[in-house]
Parts: sequence; structure tokens; C-alpha cells
Amino acid sequence: MNHQIMKIAQHSDRERVVNILWKAFKNNRSVNYIAGEEEKRVRFLMQYSFENCMDNGQVFFSEDGNACAKSRTEKSFLGRVHI
Repeated sequence: MNHQIMKIAQHSDRERVVNILWKAFKNNRSVNYIAGEEEKRVRFLMQYSFENCMDNGQVFFSEDGNACAKSRTEKSFLGRVHI
């Protein structure tokens, strides 16, 4: 079994992680419903996802650049809204 070590991403790893996410989600029906099928729009959504997780958690990627994981640690926005 080949185990990959996950590294904590830095902002300089943004394009690497966005490429991994784009490849994973470019044909996803839900993503295409929200962003459309245009590569530019899907990449924008993946960039947003990366930045959101960098600001509110952590992003990890494998040494070989074929996998990533995102973790949010902050409560959701809706959880903080007081009406």
C-alpha cells in the first residue's frame, strides 16, 4: 500500500490545489449547476473554496499533487447571524 503524506498548504500553493479541485469537480453536476460548465467559472468557484478554507480552517495536499483535503474550523456564517 502506498501512503502519501499530506502537507499543509500555503497561499503559494493555491494554483496547485485549485488544479486538483478543478480536475475532481469539473464534471460534477452540482458544481456545473451552480457555476456552469465553463472552465473559468468552475476554477473561480474552486479558488473561492480554497481561500475560504485558508481563512477559516486548513487546506492540505499530497506530496505527489494528486489529492487535497480542506477543513473548516469556524462556525458557518448562518450560525452567527442574529435576527
